[in-house]
Formats: sequence, structure tokens, C-alpha cells
Amino acid sequence: MVDASMEKDLSEEEVESLISKIKLIGIRNFKVTFYCSKKMALRDVSEELLWDTFPKFENLRFVSSRKLKFGDIGYDLHYELDKKQEAPQLLLIAICLGTKEIINCYIKFRDWRKMIKKPFKHYFGG
Repeated sequence: MVDASMEKDLSEEEVESLISKIKLIGIRNFKVTFYCSKKMALRDVSEELLWDTFPKFENLRFVSSRKLKFGDIGYDLHYELDKKQEAPQLLLIAICLGTKEIINCYIKFRDWRKMIKKPFKHYFGG
């Protein structure tokens, strides 16, 4: 469970720091929770897509953080899947660094460009 009132978008510097921490832990050292596996199966999201996308930080478009039920900080990483579509899809991968878990993973079908307040110049090449 999360406290949505504590949700915030991360700055470019915070995202770079988060990426460094993820790399230090190692992508394959994260464990997919039972809840996440169950939801991925229901949503027809393969583990192959998850593991192929997670390390591709160049496709990361924005990151938000929030306080989780037991006090840990969770991060929602939004990856762009296909740039060729008119409204590109995002793969959201929700992680907890403290427990080294992937707690959720699903595809967002809406246009992500309308969701963000301030895009990262670094990730958009601007």
C-alpha cells in the first residue's frame, strides 16, 4: 500500500542517483514479488519484457517516488516502449530499493507526454 499524498516526481539529479543505486545492487538481484507476478500474468506482461526493459535506462522517461505502507520508499520507473507509435506506450516498473523487490509492472496505454510536468532534458536529448 502507498501513501499517494507523498508521491513526487524526481529531478534529473535524483534519477541519476537512483540509476547508480540500481546498478550497484544489480538488475538481476531484484526479486519479483508474488503480487507483481500475479498482476503481470493477469495483464499479459511477460517477465521477458520486464527484464529486457529494466536495464534500458536510455528509455526511461520519468520517475516518481512515494512512501510505501511499511515506511520504505518506492520508485515508479516509466519506460517508453515504442517511439514509433503516435501515443507511445509506457512500461511502469515499480521497485523498492530497501527490499530489492519489483513490486509492480504494467503497460500504460495513455500518452505519457501529457502526464509529466517537466521533462528531463537529458532523456529527451534537448
